[in-house]
Amino acid sequence: MPRPSTRDAGGPSAGLSHGLVPPHLAQQLTRFVYENDPLHVPGLAPRWSLELELIWRTVPPDFWLNKAKEEATVLKQLSAVKTKLKQLEGARGSHVLENTRRELADRWHAIKMGYSVVFHARYDFFLWLTTRDICCEYAYQALEEFAEGTDGSLSMYWPETARRTCSEGKLLPAD
Repeated sequence: MPRPSTRDAGGPSAGLSHGLVPPHLAQQLTRFVYENDPLHVPGLAPRWSLELELIWRTVPPDFWLNKAKEEATVLKQLSAVKTKLKQLEGARGSHVLENTRRELADRWHAIKMGYSVVFHARYDFFLWLTTRDICCEYAYQALEEFAEGTDGSLSMYWPETARRTCSEGKLLPAD
């Protein structure tokens, strides 16, 4: 699925609902998911957490796919409106198109931060593991262990500092 850039929209509206994803998690994930995010560092292993996995599993998979499709649709509409605005630059009635652009930008930001950031992050995380022949079930078990701080079979692979700072919401690198 093509990656939308953070430049494609004008920015968030005040008081925007955050959907299913808590805002602090969405903000942490964007630098790993969206390549044009100002904090993006190329080559970093994708991140995921047990809290995100639990959010993911509470909702049917079709919902996440539909949100990703909706994001792509809104981006296409936004691109078309921007093209039209460039053609009508300074013409009468362009303020109506500018309002439409703002509304679409706000909608894109809401979908991105409330839903599709999780879709893209999960896809990237498990794709990274799969391409390196790492069983995804081990990854889930490791996420659980890290979150709970248990001494299960994978605990010996976690560094001592990681075992002391266990957290359900902590974003863990795939590597």
